[in-house]
Amino acid sequence: MSRPMFGANRGLCHGPSVPSMQIQRSGIFASLVRPGTMVCMGSREPFVDYDPSPIRRQRIDIVTRPAAPHDIGACATLAVRRDGGETERWRSRFAACLESDGCALFVAVVGGEVVAYGRLERLEPAPVDGIAAAPAGWYLAGIVVDPRWRRRGIAAALTEARLDWAWQRTDEVWYFANARNRVTLDLHDRFGFVEVTRDFAIPGITFDNGHGTGILFRCRRPDPQ
Repeated sequence: MSRPMFGANRGLCHGPSVPSMQIQRSGIFASLVRPGTMVCMGSREPFVDYDPSPIRRQRIDIVTRPAAPHDIGACATLAVRRDGGETERWRSRFAACLESDGCALFVAVVGGEVVAYGRLERLEPAPVDGIAAAPAGWYLAGIVVDPRWRRRGIAAALTEARLDWAWQRTDEVWYFANARNRVTLDLHDRFGFVEVTRDFAIPGITFDNGHGTGILFRCRRPDPQ
């Protein structure tokens, strides 16, 4: 789909907090993390500078769509620039995502160039050390935007596209983030995500090397107009 900005089809999210939890990563989610590493959300690359002022740049035509096999190379290049690692490993991980029923990969294209990607993952939770299981469901994950194209509405367009896809399959979508990442918190707030709990853990992932705070959010499918 082509859109100059994100729309207003947002979920109204509500409901009680869920208990303390840990989330079991799906096989695809785990494959998108380098084996043997602990992913720290907030330590490798500083968060995008927080600037709540309106975007005043020239509007651009953004095409968002499900990724195809020929997009894997561009996504791998973006991933290496953002998170490091070997290009071929990233290519194999994205290829696995495209082949999985529990993963969906979307790209944003400007002028024929893939300038960003974003994923959804279906996580199947399991109790850990007596802690209640996290809700099973679809989780937004992994938006990466080429630095040259930031603050152009691309992350919002990818978020809308993924939610539109998700609402055809589920009544609610989950998302987690570092509490210090105000850019992503503001972005998802526009779409109606609300905080559920800060008392949770995800195997293999820490927030600021274990010293930060992660937040779990939920958004429910909007009522038909």
